[in-house]
Amino acid sequence: MQKKLKSVPEASSHVRHSNNNAAKPPAWRGHRQRFASDSPEYVAMDRSKQHQPSD
Repeated sequence: MQKKLKSVPEASSHVRHSNNNAAKPPAWRGHRQRFASDSPEYVAMDRSKQHQPSD
């Protein structure tokens, strides 16, 4: 009984995790693209871009 109990929840949780992981990467990609303008690298690039035409 213990083996069965352990096997069943593990299997269902694995399936759920797989679905969550499969749905997460695209969402994270979208978030990264959305907040790209907030990332320090992007800000630094923006600053240098603004400084160059200013000079």
